[in-house]
Amino acid sequence: MASSSVGVTRSFLGRCSTACRPGFLQNQQQRMRITMTNASRLHIAPCFSATAAATMTTRAQQQQQHVQHQRQQLSRYFSTTSSTNPMNDSSPPPLPPIDQQDVSQLTSEQLMETSDIPGWELVTAHPRRFPRGSLVGTVVSTKMQKTINVAVDRYRMHKRIRKRQRFTRKFMAHDEQEVANEGDTVLIVPCHKMSKHKHFLLSEILRTKGRL
Repeated sequence: MASSSVGVTRSFLGRCSTACRPGFLQNQQQRMRITMTNASRLHIAPCFSATAAATMTTRAQQQQQHVQHQRQQLSRYFSTTSSTNPMNDSSPPPLPPIDQQDVSQLTSEQLMETSDIPGWELVTAHPRRFPRGSLVGTVVSTKMQKTINVAVDRYRMHKRIRKRQRFTRKFMAHDEQEVANEGDTVLIVPCHKMSKHKHFLLSEILRTKGRL
Protein backbone atom coordinates (compact mmCIF):
# COMPACT_ATOMS: atom_id res chain seq x y z
CA MET A 1 0.00 0.00 0.00
CA ALA A 2 2.85 2.30 0.77
CA SER A 3 4.45 1.75 -2.63
CA SER A 4 1.16 2.45 -4.45
CA SER A 5 0.59 5.68 -2.53
CA VAL A 6 4.13 6.80 -3.28
CA GLY A 7 3.58 6.10 -6.97
CA VAL A 8 0.39 8.11 -7.04
CA THR A 9 2.09 11.00 -5.26
CA ARG A 10 4.98 10.96 -7.70
CA SER A 11 2.69 10.93 -10.73
CA PHE A 12 0.66 13.82 -9.29
CA LEU A 13 3.78 15.86 -8.58
CA GLY A 14 5.06 15.13 -12.05
CA ARG A 15 1.87 16.44 -13.63
CA CYS A 16 1.99 19.58 -11.47
CA SER A 17 5.61 20.23 -12.42
CA THR A 18 4.73 19.74 -16.11
CA ALA A 19 1.80 22.15 -15.88
CA CYS A 20 3.94 24.74 -14.09
CA ARG A 21 6.54 24.90 -16.84
CA PRO A 22 6.75 28.36 -18.54
CA GLY A 23 5.84 27.19 -22.05
CA PHE A 24 3.30 24.55 -21.15
CA LEU A 25 0.26 26.83 -21.03
CA GLN A 26 1.26 28.65 -24.21
CA ASN A 27 1.63 25.35 -26.07
CA GLN A 28 -1.79 24.26 -24.87
CA GLN A 29 -3.35 27.53 -26.01
CA GLN A 30 -1.71 27.24 -29.43
CA ARG A 31 -3.01 23.69 -29.81
CA MET A 32 -6.52 24.83 -28.92
CA ARG A 33 -6.35 27.66 -31.46
CA ILE A 34 -5.15 25.34 -34.23
CA THR A 35 -7.89 22.84 -33.45
CA MET A 36 -10.59 25.54 -33.45
CA THR A 37 -9.28 26.98 -36.74
CA ASN A 38 -9.32 23.60 -38.45
CA ALA A 39 -12.78 22.88 -37.13
CA SER A 40 -14.12 26.19 -38.42
CA ARG A 41 -12.62 25.48 -41.85
CA LEU A 42 -13.87 21.90 -42.16
CA HIS A 43 -17.04 22.49 -40.11
CA ILE A 44 -16.21 19.16 -38.42
CA ALA A 45 -14.63 18.85 -34.98
CA PRO A 46 -13.88 15.21 -34.09
CA CYS A 47 -12.66 16.17 -30.62
CA PHE A 48 -15.60 18.50 -29.88
CA SER A 49 -19.27 17.86 -29.46
CA ALA A 50 -21.97 18.98 -31.87
CA THR A 51 -22.89 21.88 -29.58
CA ALA A 52 -19.34 23.24 -29.62
CA ALA A 53 -19.16 22.96 -33.42
CA ALA A 54 -22.48 24.84 -33.76
CA THR A 55 -21.24 27.55 -31.41
CA MET A 56 -18.05 28.06 -33.43
CA THR A 57 -20.09 28.20 -36.66
CA THR A 58 -22.38 30.83 -35.15
CA ARG A 59 -19.40 32.92 -34.06
CA ALA A 60 -17.91 32.75 -37.55
CA GLN A 61 -21.21 33.92 -39.04
CA GLN A 62 -21.46 36.78 -36.56
CA GLN A 63 -17.93 37.86 -37.41
CA GLN A 64 -18.73 37.85 -41.12
CA GLN A 65 -21.86 39.90 -40.54
CA HIS A 66 -19.85 42.39 -38.47
CA VAL A 67 -17.27 42.75 -41.27
CA GLN A 68 -20.01 43.28 -43.85
CA HIS A 69 -21.67 45.90 -41.66
CA GLN A 70 -18.39 47.80 -41.31
CA ARG A 71 -17.83 47.71 -45.06
CA GLN A 72 -21.31 49.09 -45.66
CA GLN A 73 -20.73 51.91 -43.20
CA LEU A 74 -17.40 52.80 -44.83
CA SER A 75 -18.87 52.64 -48.33
CA ARG A 76 -21.41 55.30 -47.35
CA TYR A 77 -18.68 57.88 -46.73
CA PHE A 78 -15.79 56.60 -48.89
CA SER A 79 -16.87 55.61 -52.37
CA THR A 80 -14.45 53.34 -54.29
CA THR A 81 -16.04 54.00 -57.70
CA SER A 82 -14.66 56.74 -59.96
CA SER A 83 -17.87 57.18 -61.93
CA THR A 84 -18.84 60.75 -62.78
CA ASN A 85 -22.44 59.87 -63.62
CA PRO A 86 -24.69 61.21 -60.83
CA MET A 87 -27.17 58.35 -61.46
CA ASN A 88 -24.51 55.75 -60.66
CA ASP A 89 -23.12 57.62 -57.69
CA SER A 90 -23.18 55.38 -54.60
CA SER A 91 -22.57 58.22 -52.14
CA PRO A 92 -25.27 58.68 -49.48
CA PRO A 93 -27.89 61.40 -50.05
CA PRO A 94 -27.45 64.62 -48.09
CA LEU A 95 -29.12 64.69 -44.71
CA PRO A 96 -32.11 66.97 -44.16
CA PRO A 97 -31.85 69.89 -41.73
CA ILE A 98 -31.23 68.88 -38.15
CA ASP A 99 -34.64 70.09 -37.00
CA GLN A 100 -36.36 67.78 -39.55
CA GLN A 101 -34.36 64.61 -38.84
CA ASP A 102 -35.76 61.57 -37.05
CA VAL A 103 -33.17 60.90 -34.37
CA SER A 104 -34.40 57.34 -33.80
CA GLN A 105 -33.48 56.39 -37.39
CA LEU A 106 -29.95 57.86 -37.38
CA THR A 107 -26.82 55.77 -36.95
CA SER A 108 -24.10 56.41 -34.41
CA GLU A 109 -21.84 58.03 -37.03
CA GLN A 110 -24.61 60.42 -38.10
CA LEU A 111 -25.37 61.35 -34.51
CA MET A 112 -21.68 62.17 -33.92
CA GLU A 113 -21.55 64.42 -37.01
CA THR A 114 -21.46 68.07 -35.93
CA SER A 115 -20.95 69.85 -39.26
CA ASP A 116 -24.69 70.44 -39.77
CA ILE A 117 -25.34 71.86 -36.30
CA PRO A 118 -25.68 75.66 -36.59
CA GLY A 119 -23.41 77.58 -34.25
CA TRP A 120 -21.36 74.53 -33.21
CA GLU A 121 -18.11 76.33 -34.05
CA LEU A 122 -19.02 79.15 -31.68
CA VAL A 123 -19.89 76.75 -28.86
CA THR A 124 -16.72 74.68 -29.17
CA ALA A 125 -14.41 77.60 -29.95
CA HIS A 126 -11.63 78.44 -27.54
CA PRO A 127 -12.24 81.39 -25.22
CA ARG A 128 -11.27 84.68 -26.73
CA ARG A 129 -8.14 86.42 -25.50
CA PHE A 130 -8.36 90.19 -25.27
CA PRO A 131 -5.27 92.37 -25.65
CA ARG A 132 -3.30 93.23 -22.55
CA GLY A 133 -4.74 96.21 -20.69
CA SER A 134 -7.99 96.20 -22.67
CA LEU A 135 -11.29 97.12 -21.02
CA VAL A 136 -14.92 96.35 -21.80
CA GLY A 137 -17.50 98.98 -20.99
CA THR A 138 -20.61 100.81 -22.05
CA VAL A 139 -20.64 104.04 -24.01
CA VAL A 140 -22.32 106.76 -21.93
CA SER A 141 -21.56 109.84 -24.02
CA THR A 142 -20.73 110.65 -27.67
CA LYS A 143 -21.03 114.43 -27.54
CA MET A 144 -17.34 115.11 -28.16
CA GLN A 145 -15.78 114.94 -31.59
CA LYS A 146 -14.00 111.61 -32.30
CA THR A 147 -14.17 110.82 -28.60
CA ILE A 148 -16.46 108.59 -26.60
CA ASN A 149 -16.89 108.26 -22.88
CA VAL A 150 -16.89 104.63 -21.72
CA ALA A 151 -18.04 103.50 -18.27
CA VAL A 152 -16.24 100.38 -17.02
CA ASP A 153 -17.73 98.46 -14.09
CA ARG A 154 -15.51 96.54 -11.70
CA TYR A 155 -16.63 94.40 -8.80
CA ARG A 156 -14.85 93.84 -5.51
CA MET A 157 -15.66 91.94 -2.35
CA HIS A 158 -15.95 93.90 0.88
CA LYS A 159 -13.40 92.65 3.39
CA ARG A 160 -15.66 92.82 6.43
CA ILE A 161 -19.24 92.25 5.38
CA ARG A 162 -18.29 90.04 2.38
CA LYS A 163 -20.63 91.84 0.04
CA ARG A 164 -20.04 92.33 -3.67
CA GLN A 165 -19.66 96.01 -4.49
CA ARG A 166 -19.60 97.69 -7.88
CA PHE A 167 -17.14 100.43 -8.74
CA THR A 168 -17.64 102.41 -11.95
CA ARG A 169 -14.93 104.44 -13.65
CA LYS A 170 -15.16 106.38 -16.89
CA PHE A 171 -12.49 106.41 -19.61
CA MET A 172 -12.24 108.56 -22.72
CA ALA A 173 -11.47 106.65 -25.92
CA HIS A 174 -10.62 107.82 -29.42
CA ASP A 175 -13.23 107.01 -32.10
CA GLU A 176 -11.82 108.07 -35.44
CA GLN A 177 -14.85 107.11 -37.59
CA GLU A 178 -17.44 107.98 -34.92
CA VAL A 179 -19.21 104.63 -35.31
CA ALA A 180 -20.04 104.01 -31.66
CA ASN A 181 -23.37 105.09 -30.27
CA GLU A 182 -24.57 105.66 -26.76
CA GLY A 183 -25.45 102.38 -25.02
CA ASP A 184 -23.13 100.16 -27.07
CA THR A 185 -20.82 97.70 -25.37
CA VAL A 186 -17.33 98.32 -26.72
CA LEU A 187 -13.78 97.11 -26.30
CA ILE A 188 -11.10 99.75 -25.76
CA VAL A 189 -7.36 99.18 -25.76
CA PRO A 190 -4.59 101.39 -24.34
CA CYS A 191 -2.58 103.54 -26.73
CA HIS A 192 -0.23 106.51 -26.65
CA LYS A 193 -1.50 109.56 -24.86
CA MET A 194 -3.57 111.69 -27.22
CA SER A 195 -4.66 114.39 -24.77
CA LYS A 196 -4.71 115.10 -21.06
CA HIS A 197 -7.44 112.55 -20.33
CA LYS A 198 -7.52 110.36 -23.43
CA HIS A 199 -5.15 107.40 -23.74
CA PHE A 200 -7.51 104.64 -24.98
CA LEU A 201 -8.54 103.67 -28.51
CA LEU A 202 -11.80 102.11 -29.68
CA SER A 203 -11.01 98.57 -30.86
CA GLU A 204 -14.37 96.87 -31.46
CA ILE A 205 -18.09 97.17 -30.86
CA LEU A 206 -19.00 93.96 -29.07
CA ARG A 207 -22.76 94.51 -28.81
CA THR A 208 -24.95 97.32 -30.06
CA LYS A 209 -27.68 98.87 -27.93
CA GLY A 210 -30.86 96.79 -27.70
CA ARG A 211 -29.24 93.60 -29.01
CA LEU A 212 -29.09 90.52 -26.80
